[in-house]
Amino acid sequence: MKKRKPLRAPHAPESRSQKRKRGPGRPFKKGRSGNPARQFKKGISGNPGGYSRAKLLSDASREWLAEVDEKTGLTNAVLVVRAMGKKLLQGSAQHYTAMADRTEGRPPQAITLGGEVQLTVAEIDARLDRLLRKVRSREKENAPTAGLLQ
Repeated sequence: MKKRKPLRAPHAPESRSQKRKRGPGRPFKKGRSGNPARQFKKGISGNPGGYSRAKLLSDASREWLAEVDEKTGLTNAVLVVRAMGKKLLQGSAQHYTAMADRTEGRPPQAITLGGEVQLTVAEIDARLDRLLRKVRSREKENAPTAGLLQ
C-alpha cells in the first residue's frame, strides 16, 4: 500500500526547509494579505469618500471674524485689524510684517542661479529640434493625442 502524505492547507509549505523566506516588508505573497476578506476588491475604491477637505480651524476662524461685536457694531475682523494697527503704530516689526503680507502680499523670494552654460545657441537649437521630432513621432503613434504640436 502507498504511503499517503498528511493533508495540509494548499498554501502551507511542505517543510520548513522548503519555506521561502521573505524579506522585510514582504510578509505575504504578491496579491495576498493576512486577511483576504479585507483585501481591496476590483472596481471598488479603497477610499470611496476621498480625503476630507474640511479645514475646521480655517472655517471656524472665518465665522468668528464675520461675527459682529454687540458693543461696537463692527465685525471681529475690523477689530483685529485695528488692534494690529495699534501695535504697528507702537513700532512692532512683527505686526508690520503681518499687516504688509496680508495687504500687499508676500514679496517674491529672490533666487540666484550660478554656473555657466557650455552650449552654443546652435547646439541648443539642434537639441530642441531633436526633442520636437521625438514628440511629433510619438504623437503620430498615439492617435488620440495627434495634432498637439504643429
